[in-house]
Amino acid sequence: MEQWPGVSISAYTRSLIALALGLASMQVLQGQPFKLAPPLVEYASVFFKDTLPIAVRFKQPGAHTHFTTNGKLPSRRSPVLQQGITISQTTLLTLQNRGKGYRPSPTVAVEFIMAGLPVEDIRFSPPHPNYPGQGPTTLHNLLGGQPAPTSPTWLGYRQAMVELELRLTYAQPIQLVMVHMLQQPAAWIFLPDSIQIFNAHNLLAPLATWYRPARPSSNTLQPVYITLPPATMAQSLVVRLYPIQQLPLGHAGAGLAGWLFIDEAMVFGSQ
Repeated sequence: MEQWPGVSISAYTRSLIALALGLASMQVLQGQPFKLAPPLVEYASVFFKDTLPIAVRFKQPGAHTHFTTNGKLPSRRSPVLQQGITISQTTLLTLQNRGKGYRPSPTVAVEFIMAGLPVEDIRFSPPHPNYPGQGPTTLHNLLGGQPAPTSPTWLGYRQAMVELELRLTYAQPIQLVMVHMLQQPAAWIFLPDSIQIFNAHNLLAPLATWYRPARPSSNTLQPVYITLPPATMAQSLVVRLYPIQQLPLGHAGAGLAGWLFIDEAMVFGSQ
């Protein structure tokens, strides 16, 4: 198995690279306008503590991988990424392959998230037996961000409400709560209808409520950040997620309940 610092490259990924290169060569030889394949991004997890190496695989004569870290789409003037990049802060990495005589590839966007406040424990509603995650530490082990719902890092739910309890090491100011989820409508996996955040000592009045936007981002991996009121001080927070109960019109499962997949939850303090 090939290695890029800290990242394993599977035989399956190598086969995808070979296929993309083969198709590119065939279409160029035939004189057809060729749309470049997207970059192949390899990483151990989208969550990290200090630094994170990210490998990017792409090779096509006359074409390069351009990237941005400011949320904008790459252009031909954006920096070129050679083989990989190492990041040391939360970064939205957006990549696109471009080259003279080629149509640009689809963009690939992944948000890599630096760990927040130390979490002592996270308790959560029992997941569906087919998607049990990795045990009690699933939501605070910094493992996850894989786009396949079959990854063992995901907790899967299909029920009316999911509850998480996040316990910090001591009471302190809190600014944000982040819940990292999967979105794959074709697999019936959607963001929840809403999320409520409570101080564990008062479950009657939520500190904040988030609602799924009418047109959410199309990204597969979805970190949802929920801002708490200024001067929020707590040691334990309760997060209640309400999975979608009726899939939208036009969907193959319209009217039926959808799935909710979660692989990490974080708390961020006041700056």
